[in-house]
Amino acid sequence: MTGRFGPYVQLGEQEDGSKRKPKRASLFASMTPETVTLEQALELLSLPRTVGVDAEGREIVAAPGRFGPYLKRSDGETRSLADEAQLLTVTLAEAEALFAQPKTRRGRQQKPPIAELGPHPESGAAVRVLDGRYGPYVTDGTVNATVPRGVDPAALTLDEAVALLAARAAQAPGRARRASEEDGEEGGEAAGEEARDDRESRRRRPGEGDEARDDRGEGRRSAARGPRRRRRRIPTVRCPRERGGADPRLTGA
Repeated sequence: MTGRFGPYVQLGEQEDGSKRKPKRASLFASMTPETVTLEQALELLSLPRTVGVDAEGREIVAAPGRFGPYLKRSDGETRSLADEAQLLTVTLAEAEALFAQPKTRRGRQQKPPIAELGPHPESGAAVRVLDGRYGPYVTDGTVNATVPRGVDPAALTLDEAVALLAARAAQAPGRARRASEEDGEEGGEAAGEEARDDRESRRRRPGEGDEARDDRGEGRRSAARGPRRRRRRIPTVRCPRERGGADPRLTGA
């Protein structure tokens, strides 16, 4: 059958009146509807496939995904597979080897390690020298330390790498943050008093008393009201006397 997202195989038919759809699986890019066999169709319908359980009891599953085939571990970790055929053939040992490698961003090819230095003397984690985006660095899977300039990363020894990791771990920002918080608790009260005094001094000008502050406050209120508006005088209109008539002021009218 061919659907919206390409050809697929289907197990059984959908029953009339039922909303439950039969199981379906898309064909691999290397398959065609004309050449796919019953055995291949059943293998496709068996996906996702349980690869096995690792030494720590975490189940690993191989499944097709939106962005390609991948492996998923029960703790949420995932790793991409090189091609779709590996969904049916990848073994537990191969899956564990993929999870042992650092996870890479999509579309970026993983560079091979510059050197494998062996297990960390304290944690037992594998210490490796890798080539990163900003240059070579040493990592034990938890801490990353940049290889100093002028040092050949391929010539690093395990002791030198462990020293770089210890120095980088000592520069963790959490320690500096805790130290600054302790200093702040000791001088916090004094700093608060100084800040309040500083704000008060900015409000009050030096050498002025209550009268000066009152005058300044009255000036601010006057400025807020704006300048006084002058009243407009309405001109008086007088009616002219009739021609030849007597002045009423002289006649007493």
